[in-house]
Amino acid sequence: LGGLHWCGSVNRAPKFNPRLAESRNTDNYFNKVFMMLAIAEHENFQWILSVDDDVFLPPASLMSLLRSGAMADERGCGVLLPLTQNGIPSTETFARSWLSEVDRAELFRCFAQSSGQFCTDGSLMHNCWNATDDNIPAVPVPDPWDEVTWYASVKERFALRWWKNHPVSGNMSCMLLVLNLALKGVDSKWFHSLSEAGNIMVDSEFQYPYFANNVFLMRFDRYVRVMAHPDCCQGTDERAMNQVLQEERVPLCM
Repeated sequence: LGGLHWCGSVNRAPKFNPRLAESRNTDNYFNKVFMMLAIAEHENFQWILSVDDDVFLPPASLMSLLRSGAMADERGCGVLLPLTQNGIPSTETFARSWLSEVDRAELFRCFAQSSGQFCTDGSLMHNCWNATDDNIPAVPVPDPWDEVTWYASVKERFALRWWKNHPVSGNMSCMLLVLNLALKGVDSKWFHSLSEAGNIMVDSEFQYPYFANNVFLMRFDRYVRVMAHPDCCQGTDERAMNQVLQEERVPLCM
């Protein structure tokens, strides 16, 4: 196996979005993204797999994700996500797939007991009590917890970039709880064998309006369209990816 860690790069492939390349010409993240696309184009790669450096995937899960691209494409998926314990929107599906009934109930109870109010530092939001900014709407918290109801309420109240608001990323107690619950299964599950391509859940009813892009598999040509989108990109490419899925009316899959 070989690879590279691209640091301090310059943009050598501005054609994918000349405006963005010019306006963010010292942005190390996008310079690396543009280079990744140039390499993928040169090698005729069909898929882009992105994994943040703080995401750990078992070997079998990583290989299953890589091998599932064609199947996901056949089923119309705009993006394919693995089940990570704190993923948006995979956390509940992870819990139903991998946690015991008792642990799952404890996690969902944590979500249901979270505040529906939010505070922000400008770039991120987190759950808080006694919020003072009247411009940030509160969201009714379903009890018992139901993520579809939650996401529908969030979508009604917030702009697209905030559709990922969720207790698993905004409530520190729930973050720590789900991590500890996941770690309980590492010894027995980490080397759990999988078929060459895993089962795929297609959100055909578009109940999950947004995904956080810490780990995903996407067709190369769709990711090129993300980067070329006129609204790409403020901050990272996450919001543009979700906007393209909305505009192309393609579901996310897990």
